[in-house]
Amino acid sequence: MTIKQRQALLAYLGYYVDSIDGKWGTNSRTAANAFKADYGVEANDKNLLAAVNGTIQPVKKEIGWDSIRYFKKSEFKCKCGRYCNGYPAEIDLGMVSIADAVRARLGRPVTVNSGLRCRQHNANVGGASASQHMYGTAADLGCPSGVTPQQMYDIAEEIMGNAGGLGLYSWGIHIDSRSTKARWKG
Repeated sequence: MTIKQRQALLAYLGYYVDSIDGKWGTNSRTAANAFKADYGVEANDKNLLAAVNGTIQPVKKEIGWDSIRYFKKSEFKCKCGRYCNGYPAEIDLGMVSIADAVRARLGRPVTVNSGLRCRQHNANVGGASASQHMYGTAADLGCPSGVTPQQMYDIAEEIMGNAGGLGLYSWGIHIDSRSTKARWKG
């Protein structure tokens, strides 16, 4: 299998987001490492093809803050600065693991524009009255340089499948871990 073919398979699986150029550089290595982290096996020809045809699946891991690679709990705290202690609810680690997987596949740092919100802060920023942010199940992720919001959205869509909320905006994406599927463009 050529490098271009490996890059194409990693792109199909949502790990590689750069141009398919046949050069095994930083983005290719980052994609291969993210694949290995999710599947528990090397990103070799056999394993990539097995992942594409569904004969191997990502390894289910117990989710805890120690399994989150790219974010800290403090990045998701309420940004009101005066109405609450910053943590008006527990942060849902399922939502954080989605953000972590998006960040891993992008291979670039991602900013949490908004995570938890207390009721007052949610009202102040014009959030929905039953916003997922107030329950610790949502985050707004800013789009990193060199990536379009649509690319970020497409990666999140692959990760989330048929569950969770996903919104596309000019600044990035909204993700949440609700049990039903909801998709929108803001």
